[in-house]
Amino acid sequence: MNGYEKAKIIAETFSAICIGIGALLGGLGALKVLSGWSDKREAKRQKHKLKKLFPKEKLNQDFKLLRHSYAKDTNGSVIGSSNNVYICDSRTKKKHWVANEYTLTELAFNKEEVEGVKQSELDKFSDGEAVNLSALQAE
Repeated sequence: MNGYEKAKIIAETFSAICIGIGALLGGLGALKVLSGWSDKREAKRQKHKLKKLFPKEKLNQDFKLLRHSYAKDTNGSVIGSSNNVYICDSRTKKKHWVANEYTLTELAFNKEEVEGVKQSELDKFSDGEAVNLSALQAE
């Protein structure tokens, strides 16, 4: 085998390896895109389900938005409170932690609708599934 034939074999092998690596990286990129798409699809499904379970017009009837208040000053104003907001369902006696303000907004609520309560009030509810729609943020 002469030098030309050896160089040709090495070049073909190198080319095949590069094509394989490219295909692998392309597949990983596609997997990442599909995973993000799947997360968004699941978040959209969850949003639809939650808006049916917790319609705004039923706020303070079937459920409340609560957070733990630490203390009140002499005027009755809250000095401190937890950032953890819960949807407390009076029908199921479960509290669902709302992961972030974006999720609260996506469900058509705002921070002003959240009521500060004592921890003992929150303790009346058992833990339910957390609520997080942040996968929709990238839309």
